[in-house]
Amino acid sequence: MQKYWGVQVTGIPRRIGGRPAFHHASALAISLSLAFAASSAHAEAAPPAAGETATQGLDEIVVTAQKREERLQDVPVSVVAVSSAKINELHAISLGSLAAFTPGLVVDDSSVTQPRFTIRGVATDDFGIGTEPAVAVFVDGIYTARTGSALIFFNDIERVEVLKGPQGTIFGRNTSAGAISIVTKKPEDRFTTTANFDFGNYGSKRIEAMVNVPLTHNLQVRGDVLINRRDGWLHDAVTGKGRGFIHTTSGRISARWTPDSATDIVFAWDHDETRNDGPVAIGISQAALSRDPFGPFTNDVVGGARETRLLNGYALTINRDITDGLKLTSISSYRRFSTSNREDEDGTNDPTRYLDTDNIESNKSFYQELRLSHDGEKLDTSKNRLILA
Repeated sequence: MQKYWGVQVTGIPRRIGGRPAFHHASALAISLSLAFAASSAHAEAAPPAAGETATQGLDEIVVTAQKREERLQDVPVSVVAVSSAKINELHAISLGSLAAFTPGLVVDDSSVTQPRFTIRGVATDDFGIGTEPAVAVFVDGIYTARTGSALIFFNDIERVEVLKGPQGTIFGRNTSAGAISIVTKKPEDRFTTTANFDFGNYGSKRIEAMVNVPLTHNLQVRGDVLINRRDGWLHDAVTGKGRGFIHTTSGRISARWTPDSATDIVFAWDHDETRNDGPVAIGISQAALSRDPFGPFTNDVVGGARETRLLNGYALTINRDITDGLKLTSISSYRRFSTSNREDEDGTNDPTRYLDTDNIESNKSFYQELRLSHDGEKLDTSKNRLILA
């Protein structure tokens, strides 16, 4: 069972003499938590005091499942929304971590460059360049054209929305099984810093740091960096090393400019660099059938598997309120990534029969969306125009 210990430090400074300064220690929120991947934590509410009435309410969750902000209970679509607080509580590092807590969603994240997403039993197993997935993944409204760039690690995430069932009417093609929408946090008009430290077995270390700085009254920048490390979980008796390590570094820098009350412009750059062991396997030795099946034995780990990914994405989102209830949205994006996935295919430890394959992919995509939406008493509609190259 995988265990994680997490420490979170958050600071919101106050101004002293025109300079930012942190409050005293009580203003820092420091929390320690122990979470198990196979179970969820539950809290028991304290009984009300004498003379008080017990009340319990649900926090309002706002989603963009129909490409406009709506309350979750008002959306006529099967949606599962996971907030940033829940992501931190579960110590989720990617979509693969949320699958166990999302009914109907299965994520095979054994390979970062070739993941598989399944919603309600529908998936696409072919990773060929001419095929498209049945489940589309969007990041801030931008379609990840290839699955090699779809499995991103969670850093500075606002929420994750899982839409079940065909979503072609609003999200276009490649959503026959459903869609997954990842929404990141945007720059704010106050100075904020956050640091998260997660530690686990197998030498797992996850360190994330964020800083949000308002440069002027209408210009803010936000930066986040994530370092994810894990040692190998399978011991190689020959080399003495562990197999199956994870080595990932990712980050995001965004800037937000509001020239007037009706215009909101956000530019973001995200980066991901992954260098992992490929899927770990144990080869079949030549004398495997002659051994005692119940006795202890040592066998070599199939070596040579490597998996790498280098990803850079640029996005410009412009929202303009034309009239009361009428909004024009433009989303422009350019994404570029390269992956390499090398695996041993013969399944034996015989070096004379060694056969491996290296799946190499280099992808560049441009995405442009223009959306005119109206939200009023008599008209509630949205028209999209998408361009994907």
